[in-house]
Amino acid sequence: MTTTEPTITPEDFGEAHHGVHLFDDEYGNVFAYGHHDARRMAAAISAYYRENDCYRGNTTLKHVSDGLVNLWMRVTGIDAGGFQFELCEQDGSGAFPVTAVRW
Repeated sequence: MTTTEPTITPEDFGEAHHGVHLFDDEYGNVFAYGHHDARRMAAAISAYYRENDCYRGNTTLKHVSDGLVNLWMRVTGIDAGGFQFELCEQDGSGAFPVTAVRW
């Protein structure tokens, strides 16, 4: 019996803003599907916050640059709350690129 790893698409991260699919967590950290530079992430985060009426003053290019990290993650499971992830190596099974901005 073979098992199939859950797959994830950019759309699973939410709507695109300036070409970046992203969501924020309960701590205010932002995660985007793919690896993006700070300028694009700052524009996407600002648009996301405006659209969702959740102003945060820390969306300047400097703040985003200071907190930006490119990671590799994989899905470990799915439940009613959505996907669960863990960090992994780039060549790890099921790895996909994620840009995180940690405030």
